[in-house]
Amino acid sequence: MVSAYADYEQLVGGVDTLFGDALKTVQKSADNAFKTAGISTNEYMETVTGFSASLILSLNGDTAKAAGVADQAITDMSDNANKMDSNMSDIQNAYQGFAKQNYTMLDNLKLGYGGTKGEMERLLADAEKITGKKYDLSNFANVTEAIHAIQTEIGITGTTAKEATETISGSIDGMQSALSNLMAGLGNANADIGSLIGNVAESFQNVLKNIIPVIENIVSALPAVIDAVIEAIGLLLPTLLEAVTSLFSQVLQTILGLLPTLIPVVVQAVLTIVQTLIENLPLLINAAFQLVTTLIQGIGEALPELIPITIQAIITIVNGLIENLPLLLDAALQLIMGLAQGLITALPILIGALPQIITGIVNFIISSIPIIMQTGIQLLTSLVSALPDIINAIVAAIPVIIQNILNAVIGAIPQLIDAGIQLLVALIDALPQIITTIANALPQIINAITVDCKFNPNFWTNLSA
Repeated sequence: MVSAYADYEQLVGGVDTLFGDALKTVQKSADNAFKTAGISTNEYMETVTGFSASLILSLNGDTAKAAGVADQAITDMSDNANKMDSNMSDIQNAYQGFAKQNYTMLDNLKLGYGGTKGEMERLLADAEKITGKKYDLSNFANVTEAIHAIQTEIGITGTTAKEATETISGSIDGMQSALSNLMAGLGNANADIGSLIGNVAESFQNVLKNIIPVIENIVSALPAVIDAVIEAIGLLLPTLLEAVTSLFSQVLQTILGLLPTLIPVVVQAVLTIVQTLIENLPLLINAAFQLVTTLIQGIGEALPELIPITIQAIITIVNGLIENLPLLLDAALQLIMGLAQGLITALPILIGALPQIITGIVNFIISSIPIIMQTGIQLLTSLVSALPDIINAIVAAIPVIIQNILNAVIGAIPQLIDAGIQLLVALIDALPQIITTIANALPQIINAITVDCKFNPNFWTNLSA
């Protein structure tokens, strides 16, 4: 924004120097250039200063008339660029050359004339036939007017203004120019911001007006396009599938054809790898043994340090357990109570499954006796071998153990007596219920035994066995 206004200040200064009293006329034309020429105010003034000195001179200093001719020339340049798809910079360079009586770039206008002085004279002559006015080659104003006559004759004149309202690209160019004018005007304290914003809004409306019909056409054409695409895909699908199938078949045949060549190569590669492994097997085995030996040696060397550390860790764990025995006892009691309650609840199920469980346990124990005996013998042998050391250690520790037990028992005698009394009292209190329960259950127990003896002929055999 600041840069655009800085350029504006510089350009206004140049135009003021050249046109003097006609400055406002040039500025007004520049402000409207977004519609008439599709360029911004700054671009307009930059273009006009490129040839205005020669133009004013050719009009004997008449700046007011020069302002009008300049506006027409710039509009002709834009019309030519739009209609003939010419480069605007090339056209501007051509006009600046005409101002210096250099006609080598006349062909940049694409009007059917070559880039020579003779071709420019021919253009002036053709323009005279159209308008009936005599044009002077040495007069730059006459040259621009002759070009205008030719472009009007072939339908170029006015295309920029028309496209600014009727074509998408022209309206977008006009809106961009209006936005550039607004950016420059925002830095100008004297600028008519309202008018500049109105120009942007007007140009934006032109853009919408030109785009909406196109969008509507696209939307209305979409169903037909989609139908056509789907139909085309449907027609092409069999061909595509056939082509893919044929291609797959050809690729498969190619691979199968290459297999006789590939298999020996693969086999040779496998043989090479195996042979290499076999050749290096002694090195691999040696490295493995060295690794294991080093590991064992390292463990053996570390054992004198590891064992005391391990024992110390065990002692620390035991001490921690002893310190937390009350908590563990409380938790164990809660666990036992929970288990007892669960067992009481589950007794009917457990009693029903008891024969099967006992049979499974007995069978397991009987089948495991050889393994248990063998393991027991090995354990006994190991214990016997270590017995002297164990006895010596136990003998050395017995006085301390006895002393600690005596101290603990003597210290706990009051609690033990109290607990025994409480247990005895609880047992005496529960004794009537226990006797009643057993007495009530005796007929069922006697009946079960009598029935089993009566209906199970193997009972006495099994019992004697």
